[in-house]
Amino acid sequence: MLKLTIDLIPKSCWKTSIRKAMPESEWNEISQDVIKKADNACEICRSEKKVVCHEVWQYDDKASIQKLNGFKAICRMCYAVEHFGLSQVLAMKGYLNLNEVIKHFCKVNDVSWDDFNKHKEKEFAKCRERSSHEWKTDFGKWSKLIEPKVVKNRKK
Repeated sequence: MLKLTIDLIPKSCWKTSIRKAMPESEWNEISQDVIKKADNACEICRSEKKVVCHEVWQYDDKASIQKLNGFKAICRMCYAVEHFGLSQVLAMKGYLNLNEVIKHFCKVNDVSWDDFNKHKEKEFAKCRERSSHEWKTDFGKWSKLIEPKVVKNRKK
């Protein structure tokens, strides 16, 4: 089982995040707590370089609901793997070295580049399927923290 995976977001959920929907002060508090509980280290690879708070989502493919499941502390490289679609865009613009991202995936999971490519193809196929229809977003127990502005596809 892989410790670090590509976790692509269905197109209708792009740019939908609790971070953007809540007051900055609330997000900063959650973020600091998550990183502190992880001892300022990535919960996947244990790196202490550029650790950020990351939203963890679960997907109900039958109901087409993306639900916020919690948060975890991850380093920028693990973030780049999880959001590999975005990483490809950033690499094309010269902001990110995609080979370093792939090397990180391989090192953390102790797998080959071929294993990475198989995983990538599987995850992109799953994302294409999920993106073929509209999804709703459920912020779960964090819904109460959302500012009263409209969130594009929030579950009612």
